[in-house]
Amino acid sequence: MNFQLAKYSLLKKFSENTGFTTPEEYGAIFKYLIENVKTDRQIIYSPHCHDDLGMAVANSLAAVKNGAGRIEGTINGIRERSGNAALEEIAVALNIRQDYYQVETTVLS
Repeated sequence: MNFQLAKYSLLKKFSENTGFTTPEEYGAIFKYLIENVKTDRQIIYSPHCHDDLGMAVANSLAAVKNGAGRIEGTINGIRERSGNAALEEIAVALNIRQDYYQVETTVLS
């Protein structure tokens, strides 16, 4: 099944609000979307993960491994309930394991 998006679609955030999704499941969602959603504009997919089961970082990294181009999170994972993905942990994982994730990390100013 292929989907068509309007020309103005550029960024799509996918929230994992319950914190119950496994990294394999969440990564598969991004892989499916990237392979099946067609448009003439670049789409940047972005995970937004909650940490109810302690998997927000792992889920975010699985999304990146499967094509996500941006990550949403917080410093130290602090937020209401159980928190969100800890950006500092994600940044270190992406930087140390560039061989696996195949992404480049840069600091924007």
